[in-house]
Amino acid sequence: MMRSGFTVFLATVILLSACSRDAVLPAPEPESARLLETGSVVGFADLYDTWSWRGIPFAEAPVGDLRWRAPRPARHWDGTLQALAFSPMCPQFPIPVVNDTDEPWLGNEDCLYLNIWAPRSWSAGDKPLPVMVWMHGGGNSVGSADLYTAVRNLAARAQVIAVSIHYRLGVLGWFSHPDLRKQATNELDMSGNFGTLDTIAALHWVQENIQVFGGDAANVTVFGESAGGINTFALLLSPLAEGLFHRAISQSGILMTSTVVSAENLVDAPQPGSQNSSSELLLRLLQADELALNRDEALQLMAQWDSAQTMDYLRARSPLQLLEQMRGVEMGLYPIPNLLRDGAVLPVGDPLVQLERGNFNRVPVILVTNRDEVKTLMLRNPDYTDLLFGALPRVTDQPLYNRFTGYGSDMWKAVGADEPARAMVVSGHQPVFVYRFDWDELPSNWFIDFGAMLGAGHGLEIPFTFYDVDNEMTYMPFDIMDDSNLEDAEPLARAMSSYWGQFAYTGRPAKGSTHDLPQWPAWQAQEKFMLFDSRADGGTRMHSGGGGLDRNAVFKRLAADHSGLGGQAGGCRAYTNLFGDNAIFQFTATCPDERACAGAPRYFCPQP
Repeated sequence: MMRSGFTVFLATVILLSACSRDAVLPAPEPESARLLETGSVVGFADLYDTWSWRGIPFAEAPVGDLRWRAPRPARHWDGTLQALAFSPMCPQFPIPVVNDTDEPWLGNEDCLYLNIWAPRSWSAGDKPLPVMVWMHGGGNSVGSADLYTAVRNLAARAQVIAVSIHYRLGVLGWFSHPDLRKQATNELDMSGNFGTLDTIAALHWVQENIQVFGGDAANVTVFGESAGGINTFALLLSPLAEGLFHRAISQSGILMTSTVVSAENLVDAPQPGSQNSSSELLLRLLQADELALNRDEALQLMAQWDSAQTMDYLRARSPLQLLEQMRGVEMGLYPIPNLLRDGAVLPVGDPLVQLERGNFNRVPVILVTNRDEVKTLMLRNPDYTDLLFGALPRVTDQPLYNRFTGYGSDMWKAVGADEPARAMVVSGHQPVFVYRFDWDELPSNWFIDFGAMLGAGHGLEIPFTFYDVDNEMTYMPFDIMDDSNLEDAEPLARAMSSYWGQFAYTGRPAKGSTHDLPQWPAWQAQEKFMLFDSRADGGTRMHSGGGGLDRNAVFKRLAADHSGLGGQAGGCRAYTNLFGDNAIFQFTATCPDERACAGAPRYFCPQP
């Protein structure tokens, strides 16, 4: 599961924007009125000659008896819905420093809403426009759609219909328990994959309604970054999403799913579950509510209850009561098994094997990673950094930091882009495109060299894909693009948003929508990928070397590099930070036969 990969610095500077919510609502514009299946809606005139509609329900509120059930269609409303404000985020912990609140939790369970942007130049009778549906990041435990208002720029520049969605998060989004299955009347209600089902419900809504906004329901691109990229992989794998989308882009996603065992079992069971499994959660709740004095008493009470008692009790707990029992919380994020291999929403087997066998929704795909993904995520790791003035992170040994994070970033490329691309091509699927984002010309100040610390880090490509040259999305405690780098950054933003737009139209990035960029060929057997970088460092170009990465090769290089990492102890430390228990890539070091597993701990750390 993703844990240390979504740690302190990621939470504070990547996921949440300090200025994402509007203080004053815009005025409704009658010309933006639309009639949906569920009622009338009106939006407002947004920047860059676009219409905007915010906070449109795509499903019934998943509250009360509908908590931990598949989403139901949105209900009809009377009158005209003024779609002027973003809906509340789904329940989550606040992020210290970022969220200006003293509240112990944020959001509302009534959170299944979406937002739409469309070019004002489009009118009824014009040819329908491609649709791009954005899924936010946040480790599937925090985040919200309103952090990414600059997705509107794609509607303006690429002439598409842009949509952003909410989906249930964390313990409310992915929850599997034997008593839940006993109470369910269909396979979706018992699946545990409620957050994934929310994304599928949003795509059904798009199919039924997007045409009134000018969208082409037969040309839908799903895309997202980080957790949004992981959820893009889930949609590729889910048979329930077949036909609901026609292109897919995973930005810094990872091909990973979780077992039902990890989601349900106790940590001391013969097949151990997660520390935040449903059974562990129930044990802690019973003790917190003083229904049991200790773990043994809680186990006895659990055994006495029938399925109705268990689920009634769990559904009666508030979001805060559930969140308070989560373990491993770091700056609001917490590890919980998600994207469950339930056999209905997602296949039971290894997701990479599913791709190799062709068991996925065969649409054109772009797979994206950043050259220095892990730098952003490890910036406050005390093994490699310290805090200047007690607050500002500073790298203590730059060569060692670069070496250590390089292995993590290579693994991200292997499991998030190269291995999935290779598997799809092996299955006979050809329209697969891969790129790496290398731009690292971040501003600096007297205290911090952000370029050296972050490099081409996790999440830094988003402003470029959205053409956010105005720093509308406040991802950093500084502007990503300023007078020192804008002259070089703006052409890269123009190129990336152009490729995204062309892909949405045709399923091929080709030479971009402007038709003047380097040709972007498919991955295929040559394993070619595009590089996005500043003109000073070679610009946008195809990688000349060819060839991708795989996890075993990364492990073998790491095992042979103890001297470069500070000896046996340094090699073990690097391995533990990246691949140990609860680390971001822990799943890559697990295999049925440890003797044949290049990532087995015994190759890196002394065994007792």
